[in-house]
Amino acid sequence: MDIFAKPAPGEDETKLMGEYDSASNCASAIAHSLLSMHRVGTKFSTLHDETHSCNAEPRVNELVQQLKLLAHNGEERVAQAYKDEVARLGYTEDHMLRMTQQRNILDAARHCRLAHVRLSPTSSQVPSVITDNKAAADLIVLTATKPLTAPPTGIGFGRPPPLTGLEILRRMHCVLGHCSLDHLLETLAKTKNMRVGIITRADVDAFRTEQSRQ
Repeated sequence: MDIFAKPAPGEDETKLMGEYDSASNCASAIAHSLLSMHRVGTKFSTLHDETHSCNAEPRVNELVQQLKLLAHNGEERVAQAYKDEVARLGYTEDHMLRMTQQRNILDAARHCRLAHVRLSPTSSQVPSVITDNKAAADLIVLTATKPLTAPPTGIGFGRPPPLTGLEILRRMHCVLGHCSLDHLLETLAKTKNMRVGIITRADVDAFRTEQSRQ
């Protein structure tokens, strides 16, 4: 499993999960998160999937590090716990196949979003423009970080002040479909207009803590 190949979080990073007392419970928690992440946004999504899957990767990584200390066969335990969770919920092979197909479509859509741009107020044509996550991120950051160039013209008509680093993280997290923190930071690192210092380490830590409470 790829989740067992990821490095452990740094000692200075905020802990997001409590300690589990057994390998079995820890593996079950990992399996539950993995299934929520796989299911969210599909027709099989449940009420709490979006909350459970939101920024779940760092939480799963913490649990994996715990499991490595609790058992030598962690991957096998998680695989079995995942099968048990699927069976408990009554999912058939056909259900899992359709869920995976829908998940693949959703993941592909993240990399190719459809936008509409009007040519002019008098034009009846509305051409479709394909843009990827990076292009969307460029636009958001340009809007969010552009400084005020003139004083407000009047009450209620002034341009809003630039977003803070934490506010940019929140907005981009939604724009990118509630992606993981790693994916979010990777996208922002490749984004135009993302100057050094706009998002600080404190912003990232605050965002990580904020997401873990949801």
